[in-house]
Amino acid sequence: MIGDDKRSDGRLGFDLRFFVSAVFGGVLAVIALGSLLIYRYYISDAHDRETITFGVSIVGATVAIYGLLKAADNIRKSNFEKFQSSSLDFVKRWNSPLYFPLKTAWRELNESMDALSETERDVALANDVKKRNTAVEILNFFEEMATGANSGSLDDKLLRTYFETFVIKAFERYQYWIRQHRIRKTAPGYFDELEKLVREWKRAGS
Repeated sequence: MIGDDKRSDGRLGFDLRFFVSAVFGGVLAVIALGSLLIYRYYISDAHDRETITFGVSIVGATVAIYGLLKAADNIRKSNFEKFQSSSLDFVKRWNSPLYFPLKTAWRELNESMDALSETERDVALANDVKKRNTAVEILNFFEEMATGANSGSLDDKLLRTYFETFVIKAFERYQYWIRQHRIRKTAPGYFDELEKLVREWKRAGS
């Protein structure tokens, strides 16, 4: 193990020396080229000086354009990484140990709801604050995720790969209660982003 570490340190040192040498060599090459251009400009006549000035301008413009394109590409890559990271945060939150008690209550609620009709589910949730809170917490999570996916600020494809079955099943199970709750609360936008997402994922999967 010690021998391997020494060899590793040796390779690291060699790579660093090579990098420094390459950078130093590049700087010297730029200085040499600049000096040569200055000298040629100094000894040239008016016509050649115009040619040299034009050539330098073209090279400068090319370097500037490349720099702008490179900066734009770096920004694009950074935005894409943030885009995916924000989407993966929902997967992490869903799998977090902190969500385990809520997800356990959610599974128990679903089992009890599956034995009831739509209207019976609506009555059960309307009359039981604990059950209703459990349903609302999970549906709020999916609504938040749906808002981001529908607006394009989250990676719809990534989220669909992981959550499609959960989301569609949850909405279908509580769809009647959601619609009745909209009427009772005079809130037509209640979980509307979730409904849009479910409709889109069903369309995409058909």
